[in-house]
Amino acid sequence: MQFTPPPSEPNPSGDDSSELNAPPESPSRVGSHGPRADASRLEPPRAAKRPRYVFAALLTALALGLGCWTDGYERLRTYQTPLFSSGKAEPAMVLDTAIRDEQDRARTAQLYEQYISVADRDSKTAFPLAAATWVLGGALIFFALRALGRRTQARDILVQILVVQTAIVALSHFMTTDIRNAQLDLEMHLQLIMRRQTLTAEQLEQAAPMFDRLSDHIRRFGVPGWLVFRSAAGLLAAFALTRPRARAYFEPAPTAPTES
Repeated sequence: MQFTPPPSEPNPSGDDSSELNAPPESPSRVGSHGPRADASRLEPPRAAKRPRYVFAALLTALALGLGCWTDGYERLRTYQTPLFSSGKAEPAMVLDTAIRDEQDRARTAQLYEQYISVADRDSKTAFPLAAATWVLGGALIFFALRALGRRTQARDILVQILVVQTAIVALSHFMTTDIRNAQLDLEMHLQLIMRRQTLTAEQLEQAAPMFDRLSDHIRRFGVPGWLVFRSAAGLLAAFALTRPRARAYFEPAPTAPTES
């Protein structure tokens, strides 16, 4: 006798049992509106990473600012002495008592009076340039530090100051040539006097031409080379801060979307 299984009873809920027993859909097949996609949209956006050349450009701007500030301050302090009211230098204010030779003392006084005379003659040009250099140096320091702190507007202002200070430094180089040469003559002469008091007569004969060549090389190569280096450093720093990655770094990070 053959056994016949009883007929299956219908599901009271009306759902197909195959659908109820079907395995859950894998997470990889969840659509774009699944929980994982919603969580990814709610994550805060990542801030742009600072490029290395941006950090180098900001350090360069800070170094140029310190150089301009100290250079401008030293030149401004020159015009704060009472020597310019009379236009003559007092030898007692510039001659060291260690200079025992009368010829050296007379030559030092002559070179110093020449330096004061040239600086006083060109004061209408040199003084404003020194003041501008001092102010720009302080501005470079201030905005370079703000840019290191990732202030958004500091980059735009810093680029403009870098270009302006490069122009001011170049203008000062060509407009104050006589003052710079007179100061160099005085400094080299004082250095020679210091060596003369410690060297023998034979050594002094060899040192004097060496100081003359050194002074000539500083005028011809040292000062122009330093100008080219400072100008190139300032312009390269400004160029680096205008690159797309630099602009993206200083742009404010977008806010994270909120869950509705």
